[in-house]
Amino acid sequence: FEARWILSDSRQVAPLNLSAPQQLAVGRVLRPHGVRGDLVVDAYSGRLAAVEPDSEVFLGDPESSHSVISIRPHQGRLLLRLADCSDRNQAEQFRGLEVRILMDRTGPLPAGVYYHSQILGLEVVEEGGRGLGEVSEILETGGNDVYVVRAANGAELLLPAISSVILDIDLEAKQIRVAIPAGLEEGK
Repeated sequence: FEARWILSDSRQVAPLNLSAPQQLAVGRVLRPHGVRGDLVVDAYSGRLAAVEPDSEVFLGDPESSHSVISIRPHQGRLLLRLADCSDRNQAEQFRGLEVRILMDRTGPLPAGVYYHSQILGLEVVEEGGRGLGEVSEILETGGNDVYVVRAANGAELLLPAISSVILDIDLEAKQIRVAIPAGLEEGK
């Protein structure tokens, strides 16, 4: 099992909702560009490369899809042109919104790598089966992520997302099996 656990494509994620088509945030609209409705997009990762002309992206409302006319590099960012955005005034409405694509457009992840949205809300149990709570937040520390596990009584436990602590992630069972390191206590 590898020490890599999270693919952090999204700055803000919500727990996985299995009833709706899953979307992945791949960038954020910074501002309009020019007078033809182009949008300057800051890409979160290379996953924005999955966007091609005639594909769809979602901005704002999860149900609000927009057909892509073009996407191209521009000064370290990307210029995105949408079919329903033909001038600067229309483009202004998208300022600050996340650009999302359907998860099935991103291709499979390597084994042992997960999106934040897949981890949030999972039940966390010790090797012996004792429930510790569920993942309520993921802290990005640079070296490795840290899972904030909140118990029903409100106590929090911070678990580093490293292979010696996170033993198994079972998305079907919605559960993470962990080994708590010596000296790490709940609620501190």
